[in-house]
Amino acid sequence: MASSIYKKIPGVGTGRGGFQIASRSRLYQAPDHLLILQSTGYTEEYKRLFFRDIRAVEVRDSQGQIWRAVVSAVITVLLALTYFVYVPWGLVVVFCFPFVIWFIANLVWGPMCVCYISTNIQTLKIPAPQRRKKLDAFIQFLNGRIATSDSVGTPQPGT
Repeated sequence: MASSIYKKIPGVGTGRGGFQIASRSRLYQAPDHLLILQSTGYTEEYKRLFFRDIRAVEVRDSQGQIWRAVVSAVITVLLALTYFVYVPWGLVVVFCFPFVIWFIANLVWGPMCVCYISTNIQTLKIPAPQRRKKLDAFIQFLNGRIATSDSVGTPQPGT
């Protein structure tokens, strides 16, 4: 990948779907297209989406925030119940504290979503920001690039 034409889009990048430690996705911007790089520890997969081919950006709500809240709450409760098994209270607080912080941070960060880009050929899940609050800036970026590519690539009548 020629790093001179590609710029990494900050704040974008996730796994391919679920909780995958070894999988990573990144999104890069070129003058006329987006490059999606999906990599594992030993393979890389590149997908190119030209701005002029993008027909729709679809944002779907996901249940990620709810599941993260449930997991952090259950772990906190289970660790808090260890107090009744004669574990010192200070030790219980030390182990519960990170999960309480995770629970509160998850609520503050807001609802989660998944982003798809549709072309005439395919609908592709992209590694956009997972939180609704951060997605607006990414959508504005895409709208600006799509509008610019449409005005440049469209032939004028009579030419």
